[in-house]
Amino acid sequence: MSQVCLLDSDRLSALLRDALPWSDNISSLMVSATNGSILAYAYRDTTPSIKDMRTQSTTMTAAYTVASEDILVFEAQNTGAISVITPIADHILLAVTGPEPKKPKSVQNGHLEDAEHASVGTEESHEEEGQTDEDEGHHQIRTDLEVVSQELARVLREELSKLKWPEEI
Repeated sequence: MSQVCLLDSDRLSALLRDALPWSDNISSLMVSATNGSILAYAYRDTTPSIKDMRTQSTTMTAAYTVASEDILVFEAQNTGAISVITPIADHILLAVTGPEPKKPKSVQNGHLEDAEHASVGTEESHEEEGQTDEDEGHHQIRTDLEVVSQELARVLREELSKLKWPEEI
């Protein structure tokens, strides 16, 4: 019985922490069961409350289950952050999540509070440039999430394949 290791969450969390620096566009990594149970996680910044993590896990696993895709690219409605959700074993998912999008400039008295928009006649071109930069940034984040998801899923699948399951005892 001492050889049985169903899931070493510390080892999985260590693998996630090691993978977090692979891209600056990754804000969190989470391994969860398809019932929403959190198995391992790593966050770039402050770790949220357990309630927030459970909400994140449940939301993403529910979205994955409903979509029934091999790999799901999911944008959270509450934060706007993009996640790539990938199965790594039966009933176990990996979620690679990017940063929340930057808040739009605030509007006061009908004008944007931004010095670069103060010039007359240039506001429209700055908005178009800003939109293009935002689209390119969004595309780069998604690409980074997908690349990290694929590579980390491969690493985690190898790790999980080494574990002994109850039916093998």
